[in-house]
Amino acid sequence: MTVSTRGTRAWVSGGVACLALLGLAAGALGAGVSAASTVPPVAALAGRPAVPAPGESSSLDGVTCTSAAICWAVGNYTRGSTDFNQALRWNGRRWTRIPVPGRGNNATDAYTTLGDVTCVTPASCWAVGALGRRDGSEHNQIVHWNGRAWSPVSVPDPGATTTTTLNELYGVSCAAPASCWAVGARSSDAGFEHNQVMHWNGRKWSLVTVPDLGGLASTGDNELFGVFCPARASCWAVGTSSRSDATPQLNQVLHWNGRRWSRVSVPTPRPKGLSVLSGVSCPSPSSCWAVGGYVIASGGANSTITVLNQALHWDGRRWSLVAVPDQDGTSEGAGNQLIDVSCTSPASCWAVGSSGNVGDKVIGGTELNQAMHWNGRKWSLAATPDPGGTGFAATNLLIGVSCASAASCWAVGFVGSNGANEALRWNGRRWTAG
Repeated sequence: MTVSTRGTRAWVSGGVACLALLGLAAGALGAGVSAASTVPPVAALAGRPAVPAPGESSSLDGVTCTSAAICWAVGNYTRGSTDFNQALRWNGRRWTRIPVPGRGNNATDAYTTLGDVTCVTPASCWAVGALGRRDGSEHNQIVHWNGRAWSPVSVPDPGATTTTTLNELYGVSCAAPASCWAVGARSSDAGFEHNQVMHWNGRKWSLVTVPDLGGLASTGDNELFGVFCPARASCWAVGTSSRSDATPQLNQVLHWNGRRWSRVSVPTPRPKGLSVLSGVSCPSPSSCWAVGGYVIASGGANSTITVLNQALHWDGRRWSLVAVPDQDGTSEGAGNQLIDVSCTSPASCWAVGSSGNVGDKVIGGTELNQAMHWNGRKWSLAATPDPGGTGFAATNLLIGVSCASAASCWAVGFVGSNGANEALRWNGRRWTAG
C-alpha cells in the first residue's frame, strides 16, 4: 500500500489501519502487529468511485461543514513515490477536487499530507498536516483558503533540527478569525515526541508553551491529536501521554482558559495500559465529548491485543468515562477504535472509526466502518455502508466526521487495501456512500 496518512489521527502501515494506539501497542508489547502488504485490492473498487479518488491511492483524513451545502475534506494521494495534499469541496450536489499546494512539492519532498481542516467562514478555512523531506526530516504544514484558492502559510518547526526532525500537526480549530489553534507533536534530538501547539492571532502562527508530561527532557511519548474551541477563552486538546518509555501510555487532555494551557485530570480505562484520545467536540462550553480507544493485552510472549472504544464526557466540572458499544465485540482479539466525533447539540453527536483488523486478525482480517450516535442518554451503533466490501481482507476506515446539523453529516476516510477516498453522508435517517 502506498497511501500515507502521516499527519493524521489514524496511522496506516502497509495496508492495515494501524491506529495510533496500535502502533504504540506493538512497540510496548513486542506483539506482531504487522502489515498485510499482500492483501489484494478490493474488487468492488474497480468501478467509478462516488467521490473523486486521485492518484494510485488516496485517503481523506479530515472534514468540516459550515452548512449542508458547504463542506471541505482534506487528506493526501499518492502518485509514483510521492504523496501530495488533496482537498475536496462539497457544494450540496457533489464533491470536486480543488488544487491545494504544499510548502514544497518539489524534488526534495517525500510527501505532503493534510490531516484536519476547519472553516471560520466559507471564505476562510485552515488545513494542517505535515511535509516530509527526502532527508528524513518532517515539518509542520498549514494552508489557508481565502474564498478563491488554497495557499501555504509560514509556520514554525520547533522540533529537533537534525535529519530526524519530527514536526506534525494533527488537528485545528478556530473560535474566531483571529484566534485559531493547531495541535500535534514534535521530536526531541533523542527522537522522543512531545506536545506541540500553535496559535494564529490574525497575523501569524506562533508556538505556544504547553504542559508536557515529564518535560521536554523526558523519554516518553506525548502527542495531541484533536482540538476544539467552543469559545476564544475555552479550548480543549486531546491525545496521549507517558512520562517515559517504561511507563503507561494514558489519555491526555489539555485546556486553554484564555491565558494559558493546563493539564486536566481525565480517567483512563486501563491505567496501566495503552490509551489514546483522538477526537473532541463541544456543543457548548459545559458539554464536550472526547473519543478514542484503548488496548488490553492477554499477557505472555504471544500476547493478543484487544482494542476497545472509549468515550469521555465533560459536564462543565469534570471528565468521566461513559459506556460505549464495541462493534467488533469485546472478546480477546477484538478491534475497535473511535477516531473522531462531531456534535450539533448536547443531545446529538456522531462518533466514527473502524472495527476489526487487530490482534491476531491483522493478517487478512476484515476492517469495517464504525459509526455511533449519542441521543442525550446513550451511545448506540448505527448501520453504515462499507464501500470496500465486507468479505475477506476488506478494508473500510472512517477517520473524520463533521455535522452541519442533526440531519446533515459527512464522515470521510478510505477503503480498499490500496486506498481510495471514502465519504459517507448522514441525511437524518441513514448513512449512504458518496
